[in-house]
Amino acid sequence: MSDCYSSGPTDIPFQLINSVPIQVCQTVWVDDPVPPGTGGGSTSNVINDVINNLTSPCFINVLHNVNSGTLQNQVSKILKDIFNQTDKLNVRFYEDKLDDKIDGDTNASPVVSNGVTTLNIDITLNNKLITTFHSSQEYIAATILHEVLHAYFRAKGSNPLVDHNDMGLFYIDNMAGGIKEVFPGISDDDARALSWGGVQESYAWAQLIKNSPTNANKIIDTNQKYRTSASGTKCN
Repeated sequence: MSDCYSSGPTDIPFQLINSVPIQVCQTVWVDDPVPPGTGGGSTSNVINDVINNLTSPCFINVLHNVNSGTLQNQVSKILKDIFNQTDKLNVRFYEDKLDDKIDGDTNASPVVSNGVTTLNIDITLNNKLITTFHSSQEYIAATILHEVLHAYFRAKGSNPLVDHNDMGLFYIDNMAGGIKEVFPGISDDDARALSWGGVQESYAWAQLIKNSPTNANKIIDTNQKYRTSASGTKCN
């Protein structure tokens, strides 16, 4: 397939105002995307354990709310249904100091024991969101949902190169719905804008810049405001 996207930084924050997007294209062969509610691999991947190593009270509180059994949104179901079963996968939440432009990071590593392979999925949240940027709870929830989708894709064995393309094509509305379920008072536009955070290297984002640059700038501005608690619910 031909994978084309707008060049530039791939994580909020970055500036689009008065810039000229450059389209970068390369030909790559990838697996088919994993739309909501479908499997991507030949095996059934289920969770052996969820280990919460978070220490910041705000991170812990937001993760609890996102994983609440009352949530019905597709993305929240991914976190609840896949992460609460009994085999093959360990999902571990951590926090650490990451680069200022990175909100979270997800990695997967297989471990073989007695002939059984377990996939350890490590989700690390940037604790600078708490200590430096004083990010809103809504922004943290969006970051958790974003990283949960990365974990979902790793569990399904999809190609990491197309994670953000899949998010941009299939999951923006689902992520926005998940954010609104945790924070019912947030506007539809703001919830959708937060769902675009970190998805700027996707084809869908390149199309948004092309067709509606004003809206793209508004999305960036909204993310900046929630990242610094100029908008949203403060942690303290």
